[in-house]
Amino acid sequence: MIIAFEGLSCAGKSAVSSELHLRHPEFNLVTEFLIKETPPITTEMCMANDIAKYNYAQILSDSGKIVLVDRSYLSTLVYTYAEGNKKYERTLNWYQNAFEKGLIRDADMYFYLRMQANKSIDRATSVNRLNKKYAWYNNVMVAYQKYENIFDERDLKKSCHKIDVDNLEFTKLISQVEDIINQL
Repeated sequence: MIIAFEGLSCAGKSAVSSELHLRHPEFNLVTEFLIKETPPITTEMCMANDIAKYNYAQILSDSGKIVLVDRSYLSTLVYTYAEGNKKYERTLNWYQNAFEKGLIRDADMYFYLRMQANKSIDRATSVNRLNKKYAWYNNVMVAYQKYENIFDERDLKKSCHKIDVDNLEFTKLISQVEDIINQL
């Protein structure tokens, strides 16, 4: 089973997936492969990263493991959407082709860590991760709206759990996620 964590920057995706992996070593954790902090990060790098993460997660999942994925291809779609129609359309077409070829697929379960746009900017600023050269920071409300649309039940048919994280203590967030996973 592949479980992906999605949401705006600084919503807690990495923190939650890492903490769950620490508490449950039997869960495998798949983080960013090709992308670290090396600018410039291109859309092509993000797409290649998404495929590499998916392939590794699929191998682990096929062996019966629960796999936690910090971000999926949906993040790339959201952030290219925030950067403009031409980039988004090109990225969306690329992913549709990748799905048809079996290079990528949806996770079995998603956790959407819902955070308001202004809170994402505040957190990114407080942890010194606000980098205005990335277009989505300047269009974070657009990214937020795209996540909302994606995780509307009509658009995503997979199991999706939305958790509002704006004012939620981290320990309560972890407990909520663990409770849902334990029901599997």
